[in-house]
Amino acid sequence: MVYVKNGETEWGWGVVINFTKKKVQVKRKKQPQPEEENDETYIVDTFLHMKKRKKNEEPTPAGYNEEGEMEVMAMILDSIAEVSSVRINLPNDLTRADHKLMVKETLKEVRRC
Repeated sequence: MVYVKNGETEWGWGVVINFTKKKVQVKRKKQPQPEEENDETYIVDTFLHMKKRKKNEEPTPAGYNEEGEMEVMAMILDSIAEVSSVRINLPNDLTRADHKLMVKETLKEVRRC
């Protein structure tokens, strides 16, 4: 589990699904130094609780007791504020509504402790 905070937006606790290392090319006006040409960052796919949204609407975090849905959201590594030692066993299929609900309830239980 990780605690996600992206700028001023606090997403709360979520579950890491996957991570990948990406090369990011930085465009600058000045001539870049050879070691600065390609910066690397990690993209962390995190299963988070967010408010239900309409098509093309920005995702926003949902409170612990608010209605919402669990979705996978890609975050950069800098967005992770804390890493927990708690590990949650996830179901194989996270597209099913009952499996998403099970993970949501597990997160609620972990927050209570």
